[in-house]
Amino acid sequence: MITTAMGQNCQHSASYSSFHSARSSASKRSGKSRPRVSIASAVAVVPIPQRQEYSPQVRTRIWTSGQELYQNAARNTVEFAAEGWNWRSVTEDESMLVHTISGELIHPIHLENAIQLAQTNTQEGVEAAAMMAQLPLRPNTPSGISKDFASVAKRAAAVAAGIAMASASGAVPVSAPVASPKA
Repeated sequence: MITTAMGQNCQHSASYSSFHSARSSASKRSGKSRPRVSIASAVAVVPIPQRQEYSPQVRTRIWTSGQELYQNAARNTVEFAAEGWNWRSVTEDESMLVHTISGELIHPIHLENAIQLAQTNTQEGVEAAAMMAQLPLRPNTPSGISKDFASVAKRAAAVAAGIAMASASGAVPVSAPVASPKA
């Protein structure tokens, strides 16, 4: 007997019983046993709150806002484009970068894009280089730095060092504060 959410008692149907017995007799004939589905005789009914009953903090953890959904879609588009629009060649977790403070995995294309932007002679490029120099990133491989990460990290360090030297000599002004990564 099953108790529904409305508190009503129900018996499992005869059609289930006849189907189940027909399947079990067929499996006996073939000699193979098949997994069976059975219905528990006692169930627990757990009420689920309506969405309005959750606190704002819980709601933001459960559901995504439209703005966050748009940002995720834009980020995913950049990452998928970098992989040639081919789901078979996606970057696996082991090839990602890890933000050492938040633990968030970061696709290498974002560091590549920051390096390219930093190589431009624009204020935005200078800010990208300054931010890159402050990012606490590490490779996501237990055995150490992968070859791809090492080459990108060397390029990032060289670009950041070049921009830092240029701004220290007064050749490139750094006027905007660098935003710290979200934890």
